Amino acid sequence: MKNQYEAEEWDKMGYLHPGQEQAARRLAELELQYRTVKEGCFLNVCCGSGQGMEWFRSYENRRYGVDKSFDLLEKALERQPELHWIQADVTGHLPFENEWASAVLCECCLSMFEEKKKFILEEIKRVLKKDGLLLVADLEWEEGIEIASFSLLYEEQHPEWVKEFAARWLWENGTLPTCCQGKRKDKGLPGYFLAVYRR
Repeated sequence: MKNQYEAEEWDKMGYLHPGQEQAARRLAELELQYRTVKEGCFLNVCCGSGQGMEWFRSYENRRYGVDKSFDLLEKALERQPELHWIQADVTGHLPFENEWASAVLCECCLSMFEEKKKFILEEIKRVLKKDGLLLVADLEWEEGIEIASFSLLYEEQHPEWVKEFAARWLWENGTLPTCCQGKRKDKGLPGYFLAVYRR
């Protein structure tokens, strides 16, 4: 059974997912601004079909995407065959050595794994080099943003992105997407934020 992110309806949205193109482009700018570790690779956790990776070209062919979905990774490989695409469950151990990556990107994935979030963040910290960057674009979950033992360098709020996405999805599909349902007790849409953290 396909998950929401493999569905044709989701794919049709392309870069109109909450903040997708704007978020990736902005995080790529911030990554260049805050980067102090020059050596190492770039890792996109829950990379999906790889759209976000296109903006991190300074890493050239040292870009790696990890996702559980074989179907989405096939699309990523078609889009950017020169990059490295690995099928793995991010709620398990990431298949990389300690202190291997200079930067890790998480777009709209940490909010999906509330119960496993702490473990995923510990794995990200393990594979990040000292002073490496964690780049996050996500829906704000109800308990607030807690990135365990990472230092927050910068944060932006973009509530308009999730509103635009939810309105278009509702217009085309007749219901809110799963990622926007049941996030808040007041039934309002979740917020959307970008943040840069240092290990």
